[in-house]
Amino acid sequence: MKSLFSKKSFIHYALIGILALGILTGCGINNSREKNDNNSINTNRDEVEAKIMEDFQAKLANEVSLSEIVKFIEENISQLSKENAVLMVDELEKMQKDFLSQLEERFFAGDGIQQKISRIYNVRFDLSEVEKTEDPELKKLLKETRDNGYKLETAEGTFFPVIDYEFYKRFNPYLTPDYKEYIELMAVESNRMPAKDAALVIDWKEVLERAVNQEQFIIKYGDSKKIEQVKGLYKKYLTFALFGANNTPLFSYDSKTMDPEAREIYSIYLNEGNNSKLKQNIRGFMNLVEKNNYKLTAEVEEYRKNILENLK
Repeated sequence: MKSLFSKKSFIHYALIGILALGILTGCGINNSREKNDNNSINTNRDEVEAKIMEDFQAKLANEVSLSEIVKFIEENISQLSKENAVLMVDELEKMQKDFLSQLEERFFAGDGIQQKISRIYNVRFDLSEVEKTEDPELKKLLKETRDNGYKLETAEGTFFPVIDYEFYKRFNPYLTPDYKEYIELMAVESNRMPAKDAALVIDWKEVLERAVNQEQFIIKYGDSKKIEQVKGLYKKYLTFALFGANNTPLFSYDSKTMDPEAREIYSIYLNEGNNSKLKQNIRGFMNLVEKNNYKLTAEVEEYRKNILENLK
């Protein structure tokens, strides 16, 4: 009996061992297959992405139209890494900037384009309604302007195209965080220009708010490829904050007194939020202005110039 029990036990455990080995072997095969499948998927994805970028570079080299580039990006950006998506969108922005002067010339060419626009333009005019335009020449120009990612702006009685950064927001889901924030900053600019006809069209509060957002980008994304553009934008707004504009000066040309609304807004700003470099500059400036009875003196003038000169 003892011998029989031992043999049965041996057979029983041997079968269990064989079964377990089979299961483990099967698992190993399945894991291996899954790994191979994943590697294959990644390889295919990389190949697709490389082909898309190759085709994109070919289009740039062949100098295809802006509308073709926009169409290509819209059709392919979802298959790219965020880094390659940024490369594409950045090239689009460069092309738009390069093409802008050429497009603008057509708005001032013959055939009374400016007069035709003035007859249909109002504060609610939107290029999305371009199909309603009856004049075929004007309709073609406005449609091209819209489809290439521009919008219509007006100043000093003339009409001209500007880059519409609201247009870029369609690409936001595929872009890196810094580039998305860059587009948000620029969309604020294109949605409402800060100055027209040498005068501020936004109030002092918004001047500071925009500068604050730009400064936060600079602090947060110091290594962004858009850092220099944002620094330039920030310098412009710091200039607005310290000088105003030709037709909206911070200090009256006649009395040399600081604008009372700006004085109040700056005081409120200094009493809230953190102590950023922008706030330090405004605080130092306002302390000096207060010391000079809110008058523009040689000392105040020198101080605000130094702030801009020392800006990094």
